[in-house]
Amino acid sequence: MQDGYARITDALRELNAKNEQSAKRLKEISAKCNRPAGLLSNILESLYKDGTIKKVSKNGQSLYYLPNK
Repeated sequence: MQDGYARITDALRELNAKNEQSAKRLKEISAKCNRPAGLLSNILESLYKDGTIKKVSKNGQSLYYLPNK
């Protein structure tokens, strides 16, 4: 499962998702990672709870990005 975590964080870096304005949808992350959306959804929630990524809602959709640390 750790490979999945690394793939998502790498994909968010490659997609340049650094703040709320550049946050990405699950569909975009899934396309970049080449993983099923259901699996990514679970991993994204876990990363969000850990504080590794941030989540915002816009127009009823969840968007994800890597916060500056």
